[in-house]
Amino acid sequence: MKFQEYRILPALKANIEELGFIRPTDIQFKAIPNILQGEDVLAIAQTGTGKTAAFVIPIVHILETSKSRKDGVRCLVLAPTYELVQQIDKVFYQFSKNTDVKCACIHGGVDQ
Repeated sequence: MKFQEYRILPALKANIEELGFIRPTDIQFKAIPNILQGEDVLAIAQTGTGKTAAFVIPIVHILETSKSRKDGVRCLVLAPTYELVQQIDKVFYQFSKNTDVKCACIHGGVDQ
């Protein structure tokens, strides 16, 4: 299956293509459809396998297509380290380009 075959926003597909991704990794292939259907997913995979994109892609799609209010906090992602927070923020930025989804990175040690 290719990313273009997923039932996700055209802007999201364009962002995926711009980043050079054609086919989902194993973790993405297994997680994305389930998350898009509103299911809970618990997944473990090696570093560098695309875990962050596996949850960011469906979250951006769900937030952008949701009929709920578009203001305020609509999703919260918690991460255990500063470095991982920075990585997740970057991935959200890359995949939410050309959508109304905005991301804010907040971490300990600095004013919010």
